[in-house]
Amino acid sequence: MEEGKTESEIIKGLGSPKVIAKDLLALYRFDEMKKDPSTSNITRAVMAAVGLSLFNFIIVLGPLIAIIGFIFSFWVGGIASVVTPFFVIVKVFMGTFIWLDLFVSITFVGVGLLLCIVAYYSTKWFKRLCVRYVVWNFKMIKGE
Repeated sequence: MEEGKTESEIIKGLGSPKVIAKDLLALYRFDEMKKDPSTSNITRAVMAAVGLSLFNFIIVLGPLIAIIGFIFSFWVGGIASVVTPFFVIVKVFMGTFIWLDLFVSITFVGVGLLLCIVAYYSTKWFKRLCVRYVVWNFKMIKGE
């Protein structure tokens, strides 16, 4: 008003309330993630950052889902491989046990433990990557 603008011009200059709300929500999620970098806070911050622009949604969402799928499959494969010796115990009680089953189950346990280790470090790496992405994205939004 002091600059000679009408109220409607000032309102138009502010932008869309939805965009402002998304920005504020994303900044809030980012601050929460910095205070407590738990998996849920990181996920919320990443989703808030992805929701800020169409570019993020198109470019980032596909690889994000793919990486989550790979890490999830490592966990499932590792846990399933570690559990296999219990099936050998069932075969012993059923009377269909052969010694090869024992050695194969030991191999599966080893592979399963290795997969669980890979999944653990992949999960840690992915969390760090998500935090770095969110920090970078907010710097880009703020124009720093």
